[in-house]
Amino acid sequence: MERKIKVAVFVVVAVLVCAALAFDNKNTSSAPPLFVEEEPAKEADDVYIDLKGEVLKPGVYRVDEGTRLFQVIAMAGGVTGEADLARINQSKVVLDGREYVVPGFEEDVSDDEGLININTADLEALSSLPNIGEATAQSIIDYRQKNGFFTEIEEITKVSGIGEATLEKIAEFITV
Repeated sequence: MERKIKVAVFVVVAVLVCAALAFDNKNTSSAPPLFVEEEPAKEADDVYIDLKGEVLKPGVYRVDEGTRLFQVIAMAGGVTGEADLARINQSKVVLDGREYVVPGFEEDVSDDEGLININTADLEALSSLPNIGEATAQSIIDYRQKNGFFTEIEEITKVSGIGEATLEKIAEFITV
């Protein structure tokens, strides 16, 4: 009988000690940190982008890898009344360290890497490409008006006057 009492007392003491330790940890975990970071450490899947142009809250945004441009635009409060969303690819996945511009109706559009977007570029921009004169530039514009936007740069060979050789000369200068 005496052994059962000792075991019971031991169990009660162990429970009380565990409860006291748990209570103490709970109270000390809310203590202020020893230092405060100004910016949280970058996670491996974090992406930082600079959103500019016709958005309500332009600035640098931290998003998860795989986030699409339209999602960042929503984070920025949407667009202004001057935004021309038809001139950008809102479904593109944003990339770390890049700048994205939502253009206005009167603005010229170029890619964040200085590339010419064959879906949105005007006659002058297209004519600035190697081996593309005004007539071929107009053919590109006519093609996209009739058939819609290009989904990949290789589709430009469907435009009359542009073959594989021309594509090789302009591929490093264009984007969709």
